[in-house]
Amino acid sequence: LFIFLNCKKEFELKKDTPAYQLALDLKDKLPILSPDTSFVLISTDKFELNNAELIQNIYDKFGNKVNELKTMSSNRLKNLIPRIAHDMAVDKLLLSIAEDKSITASPNDVDSLLNIQYVRAGGKENFISKLENMGMGVTDIENDVRNMIIARELLEKYVYKDIDTSDEAIEKLYQSDITATVRHILL
Repeated sequence: LFIFLNCKKEFELKKDTPAYQLALDLKDKLPILSPDTSFVLISTDKFELNNAELIQNIYDKFGNKVNELKTMSSNRLKNLIPRIAHDMAVDKLLLSIAEDKSITASPNDVDSLLNIQYVRAGGKENFISKLENMGMGVTDIENDVRNMIIARELLEKYVYKDIDTSDEAIEKLYQSDITATVRHILL
């Protein structure tokens, strides 16, 4: 008998969406991406990442560039998809921990970083136009910026705080005796 507490509904791709079509296009090269069968790719105490959520994330982050995946060889795709899943899992884990620690991104911080992007693109309208041409939306970018700020604050507050990056510390490491042994020299 299994009792599941705090279960989340498994992520599914909606039929007749671009992400669903992408999964259909890729399933012959990598069957685990089939939209008709759910596969848990990564499982943690905090979440599970399945093939449908991975495909949706890929589509949301890469927009029209996902078409490049369709032309990749099976071997290349088999190497790429696990790396994308790993990166997505790390992001989800960082955001989950940040949520547990009540770390958020202020709207002002998000707007500030977005404004930098607007300036680089020649204005907000140009930025939005470029996103649309790539098959992406402003909401996706806003969420990415928000998540990046949250993850950065978590890392700065709990990981980087004890790392000494002063000039003196770097110089000390540089001057320390570090030796290595070479076993093979290939010419």
